[in-house]
Amino acid sequence: MIEPIEFSVFGVRVKEEDLINIKSAMGETYNYLMSEDTRWEDPEFCKREIVSLWDGIVDMLSRLSRELPDTIEPTKVRNLLIIDRDNEEFLSLFGEVLKRRGALDRILKQLKEINIKKGSLRIFFKDSLTQKTIEVKIELDKIMSQIRKESSKIKSGLKHFVSWIRKKIRPSITCSMVTGIIILSLIALCYVGVTIIGAKLFIMTVLAIICAIYDIYGTYTTITEVKKALSRRIGLHMVNI
Repeated sequence: MIEPIEFSVFGVRVKEEDLINIKSAMGETYNYLMSEDTRWEDPEFCKREIVSLWDGIVDMLSRLSRELPDTIEPTKVRNLLIIDRDNEEFLSLFGEVLKRRGALDRILKQLKEINIKKGSLRIFFKDSLTQKTIEVKIELDKIMSQIRKESSKIKSGLKHFVSWIRKKIRPSITCSMVTGIIILSLIALCYVGVTIIGAKLFIMTVLAIICAIYDIYGTYTTITEVKKALSRRIGLHMVNI
């Protein structure tokens, strides 16, 4: 199996080092939790909690997509994210560790460079290969539908990620795993006070885009076919400017 070790979505490049940084931060979080509560010593408990946390995140994204805030404020996340007390503790600690380590600083810097226009829900980014500006029009209903379809794969990836940390069992790196980890990490940062500027579209689309693009590239042979498939399946309309 050939593992994808780098992802590029809307001009935001996610590298293997980002995944390793997040893994290290989550490992520190679990170590602290285990020192305070023996339940966290059980890897299966950790897996159940991260799955329930993901379900809460998907529910929150569905409601955010209807409100379309300009920014995702920490208070908004705390009010809309319905999770149990254990996951509240995990998310708070994880967010603090990520913030202290600067684990997502490189990704956050790239996010700020994305230009988002309100109203028609369009984003503009520069393709790193062609150096051309690309406009993407987004249909949120289709995006959220794709998120729900991919959730079972995301949750499976998250559980394997936990096993990597707790049982030292290195999993195959999949698109779904990376998607879930990045979104969870962004939510954790926001939960502890980091306002994610312009990330509303990124958080809602990165999940669907990464999974769908890698699936589509394995099926279609031309860029034109890929664009048509993206438009049909997940409501993304890409145009070179």
